[in-house]
Amino acid sequence: MKNRILDLATQQLLMGGYDKLNFAKIADKLNTTRANLHYHFKNKENLAKKVFVRYESGTIALYSDLRDQFKGDYVGFFKEIESTFWDEPYLNREGGRYIIIEIVSDADLPEPIAKMCRELYGNIQEIIRTVIQDGVDSHQIKKKIDVNREATRALVIMVGMFTSGHYFRSNDKAKEMLNSLLLDWANSLKRPAK
Repeated sequence: MKNRILDLATQQLLMGGYDKLNFAKIADKLNTTRANLHYHFKNKENLAKKVFVRYESGTIALYSDLRDQFKGDYVGFFKEIESTFWDEPYLNREGGRYIIIEIVSDADLPEPIAKMCRELYGNIQEIIRTVIQDGVDSHQIKKKIDVNREATRALVIMVGMFTSGHYFRSNDKAKEMLNSLLLDWANSLKRPAK
């Protein structure tokens, strides 16, 4: 029952973020009562947190795996990251990144969930920072850059790219307009050839 509730909550979050999360509609779909849902999840905030946690580890695992796979090839890392932006939601770690973005983008997000989001972004930024630092250490990236600032820039570009479907109204249009943006940024850090 708990997994079925989480699956339906995931679907609702994909359709509009935290604001769309609705116990009554989930209970209706499961032919059960709201009281039964509250037995498993105390409230809407608790349910959203559980969905977030469900996908947070997959997101960190994806970026960590790519960091390890592309060690010594920072451009390859960012190229692979960018290629995942255009996956359909359920092919992309079962929609994990999209669900997290939907949760994060809600203006009335409760502070405990907002804090979880900030921590996740901080963890992603740290992975990016290590990739950039490895690029500097291996002489692929210009020596005189601010690694922390570039990691922040990369994170902002990434978040902008994978939320761009909201603006362009489709991932296909977003891909058409923004494909290679992250890769262009990564290439701008390259050390000039001698």
